[in-house]
Amino acid sequence: RSWTARVWLVMADTASSFVVQKHWRATRERVEKFISDTYFTDVNLRGRLYPHTAPLLSLRWCQATGPAPGPSSYQDAVTALEGAEEVLGREVSIGPAWSTHWFRCETEVPQGPEWAGRQVRLRWDSGCEAMVWRDGEPLQGLTGNSDGHQLRTDFILTKSASGGERFVLYIEVAANGMFGVGKGGLINPPDPNRRFSLSLREIAVFDTEVCSLLTELTIIIDMAKHLPHDSQRAHEALYTANEIVNMCNPFDKSTFPRCHAIAARFLGEKNGDSQHVIHALGHCHIDTGSQAR
Repeated sequence: RSWTARVWLVMADTASSFVVQKHWRATRERVEKFISDTYFTDVNLRGRLYPHTAPLLSLRWCQATGPAPGPSSYQDAVTALEGAEEVLGREVSIGPAWSTHWFRCETEVPQGPEWAGRQVRLRWDSGCEAMVWRDGEPLQGLTGNSDGHQLRTDFILTKSASGGERFVLYIEVAANGMFGVGKGGLINPPDPNRRFSLSLREIAVFDTEVCSLLTELTIIIDMAKHLPHDSQRAHEALYTANEIVNMCNPFDKSTFPRCHAIAARFLGEKNGDSQHVIHALGHCHIDTGSQAR
């Protein structure tokens, strides 16, 4: 290749890192993978949302309803769980459909700079509906990842950990999804033998800075996906999302302020600011001399 051709290739390669290419789908998927909880979580932004995790200290389980009915109230469950079996290191299958179960979770926030001053959450996914209780009060509902609807698996233990805090929580679990237990589909007849698996049970540091950037990036890429494909705003959204991905290093938070600035520039635009401004200028010749005659 000639020297001119080599220079052009270098310039094109440099420009390609800042400009959205004509391949809309490839650019969109690049951004989606950057915030995915399935793909490339070892290097993408989503994978930094929970940078440190720790197992529970204890997990006890008893069934409240079913072939052998057990405790039906919170206080009954507390009493029953004192002598219940320990299932911390075991697989837990929850069922059959519509049955109710109780768990007693005990955990302690580890000591160390990785946890000190950070928000710490319980992460729980029983695949079905659940309710967190403490001191006789229902605190928050949880929704497992059984039907893919409105996944909610986090409960805040403390917004600023010191290290060494102990928590005892009781979790009431119902063996049904948000919309029932349809066999192979939400509107199908219920499956009386359906069971759910306890796939997630741990505590974790929740990185609020990562969450903030994830929220901004999710909003912007969703605008690119759901606004009319031929609209200027959709293209601006995709360009902005791609620019944030170019700028962001998930392992270096010093890059985050610039990413927030890019997002704020786009999200702060009013409708008129983000669209083309068209000026129409016309000229009409008037022969004043002929009119005067």
